[in-house]
Amino acid sequence: MQQIKDFVVGKPVNGNYLIRSIEFKMTRGGGSFDIELGDATGTIEAKKWQTTEEQMAVYPAGSLVNINGLVTEWNNQPQLTINMMNVVEDADLSAYVKMPKERVQDLMEILYQYIDKINYEDIRTVVRTVINENRDQLFIIPAAAKNHHAYYGGLLYHKVQMLRMAEFICTLRPFLKPGLVYAGIILHDIGKVHEMQSTPWTTATYTTRGRLVGHVCQAVFMMHKAAFKKGISIDNDLFLQLEHILLSHHGLKEHGSPVEPQTPEAYAVNHIDGLDAGLQAMEDAINQTPLDKNETERLGMINRRTVSIFRET
Repeated sequence: MQQIKDFVVGKPVNGNYLIRSIEFKMTRGGGSFDIELGDATGTIEAKKWQTTEEQMAVYPAGSLVNINGLVTEWNNQPQLTINMMNVVEDADLSAYVKMPKERVQDLMEILYQYIDKINYEDIRTVVRTVINENRDQLFIIPAAAKNHHAYYGGLLYHKVQMLRMAEFICTLRPFLKPGLVYAGIILHDIGKVHEMQSTPWTTATYTTRGRLVGHVCQAVFMMHKAAFKKGISIDNDLFLQLEHILLSHHGLKEHGSPVEPQTPEAYAVNHIDGLDAGLQAMEDAINQTPLDKNETERLGMINRRTVSIFRET
């Protein structure tokens, strides 16, 4: 079967792909479907012309479809024009889901190992409580809907990669408090379990709470709730520093932070977050770029710039 990462503009496509999202649109030329298709190697935007809104029920998000089409280009990005599309019944969808490079069960075990490394008992208890209460969602939820780690288990993988980076950085900069850095990383995006709703085979969408509150503030609420549940006072400098890490992890206010980093640990978490997210976005874009191209699509993570590719020969 043709994998999405190997699609070439101008070439026909015939294979099975997941409908990760689908939307009906009415234009002057009639109705059409805007579809995001996916497989284990990536996603592509697709277009199906001459459709009706009633046909949406035949092709729900999360279904596997057999597609005959042609790879075209729109706004300098590959797009699949669908000629024929039929639902594949009783299919095993797991083979069509993009996943982290490591088993999510192993990633969860590593996450708990870092919780054990938090050397402040009350903070360790609160962090473990938050993770225990949201463990099932952490196995599934992506780190973002589009920009980075936008796949099954992506948020968990992002946290573990950040923790690995942080451990190395803390050895280079021993004045940092590793326990606070680890706690900040583990909780920094935990609010996304309430900000987004997702299944392994559909694109994440934002909840009402996600739109109105956002994951940055939500993480602080979850931390407070866990502390209250365990009878732990947060009226001290340690929890103040952790709150600051969570509230400032986006860095600049124009990037969504209520406050900007003003402690070494908050500064470290902000930059480790950006480094891992940006590099993952670049890696995914390079892996999905056809071999005959030396430039990726434009990436939101790097201000809509492209990534130049120099392949090893």
